[in-house]
Amino acid sequence: MDTLQLDCFKAFPTPFELRPEGRNMLIYGENGAGKSSIAEALKLAFHHDTLFRKFARKGVNPSEEELRFIRTYAHRGKGMECSTSILIDGTSYDKLDLTSRHCAVITRDT
Repeated sequence: MDTLQLDCFKAFPTPFELRPEGRNMLIYGENGAGKSSIAEALKLAFHHDTLFRKFARKGVNPSEEELRFIRTYAHRGKGMECSTSILIDGTSYDKLDLTSRHCAVITRDT
């Protein structure tokens, strides 16, 4: 991954770009800076189907549930007028072929 771009995603109401260097990345910062949002974006990109299956209600139209699911990741301050996006190397995460990729996200809730 060369770039991760987030817009209207959790802690990032405006476009945000992360350019990791090297094979490993450590993210640190003050409370509320967006560390967990970055971890959530990566989890969503690499584990969307698993997360969606846990979220979706049975018997509800899957496309309606998908929209409701993605809205849970939207930055709350902007309301419904913003469109949440996650781009990895310029490609929307839902268009990437990640079958041969592996992602480990380690987080700590305090």
